[in-house]
Amino acid sequence: MMHVEARKSQVIVLDNLSTLATNGHSEGSFEKILSFIRKLQADEIIVLLVHHENRKGGFKGSGKIELVADQSLHLFSAGNGDKIELLVRAEKIRMTSRAEQAAFHAAFDPKNPTAVWETRLLMPEECRRLNIDDPLGEVERNNIKQRKNHGLAWKFMDDDQRAIAILDDMLSNDPDDVIAANFAIREIAITDFKQQHGISEEAIMRILPMAKLSAKNIKEKYTTDILANEIWKSLKDNKQ
Repeated sequence: MMHVEARKSQVIVLDNLSTLATNGHSEGSFEKILSFIRKLQADEIIVLLVHHENRKGGFKGSGKIELVADQSLHLFSAGNGDKIELLVRAEKIRMTSRAEQAAFHAAFDPKNPTAVWETRLLMPEECRRLNIDDPLGEVERNNIKQRKNHGLAWKFMDDDQRAIAILDDMLSNDPDDVIAANFAIREIAITDFKQQHGISEEAIMRILPMAKLSAKNIKEKYTTDILANEIWKSLKDNKQ
């Protein structure tokens, strides 16, 4: 931080997280990096963080990386020639809806000293590569869980929809701060809702065996949203 302040830096590029910090991308170690990035942001310094994905297409290591980011872009190589070509998919742009986060193709010619990045909309085959079926749909980040786009939706959802969405995220081991970020709301709103409706890890574990049987009756290979729905039905039945 002393070096940043001494140089009066306005933009910091960290390229890349895996090589800049020993185990810095692990869940525990990332807290120190998270604190450092927030300090830079508090000083109105722009931070560009480059990071790698894991084998399932998500963040390598801690998912809290996205929590501190205002924007998160997933880059896919698309080059076939001398140009640098990328498919760019927005995973998160704070305070916008998924419909405003259209993916695009970008190309740059490094041999041209005056070149600029050329962009265009995705071709059908490029959409299929990114598993984008429609502009409002969510893109599958891995084979186990499809992230739900809750951003800006909280106030338009009823309690059933909120509970099922929260349970869905909890089944994927998302902590309250990450769940809150998915909804673009404060963490206290998530914790208050969970307490009000009896949603907890203990309650989930108690109900889970029966909920799995119910979910399997609905669909042999059920997804977490189906299981979350069955858990919520059991929680409501127990309260009545």
